[in-house]
Amino acid sequence: MQLQFGLLKLKAIYPVKIYVKKFKLDGKLDVLPKQIVNPWHDLGSVLTIHKRLMDLLFNLTGLEKRALASKYLHFHRPDLFFIYDRRAKEAIIKITPKLTKIKDIITEESDSEYHMFCRRSQYLHDSIREKYHKNLTPRQIDKILLRISDRIERERRKQKL
Repeated sequence: MQLQFGLLKLKAIYPVKIYVKKFKLDGKLDVLPKQIVNPWHDLGSVLTIHKRLMDLLFNLTGLEKRALASKYLHFHRPDLFFIYDRRAKEAIIKITPKLTKIKDIITEESDSEYHMFCRRSQYLHDSIREKYHKNLTPRQIDKILLRISDRIERERRKQKL
């Protein structure tokens, strides 16, 4: 049996409240660094929590809810979690080098797609800070990616004409 809330279908195997309570998000967020000093190391725990929330959401829905997990965690810690979605992923791939040219983030466990996205996002963050002396937040990075995505979409429409 499945319950449906909007577009999100939940397996009615276990009450949702118990799943979320069992996850203990507050405790997981409390152990995250208060401030990022070395992002290529400090973001490892961010990737681990994202992966564990994705696993919880998978158990509830049977679907990989990568974007939902990133947005939910960003809501709780906007200073740490990059916002992932299809449009941001497409844009970040267009403007950053191949992953072989980007430093890795050391992590205990992670969702490989979000891990790659965060590597690219941190690379973009560092590049902007180095070139323009601006220390952007994950939300500001997201706004840049969405503008780039809009441009990509306009170019696609032009090519179809």
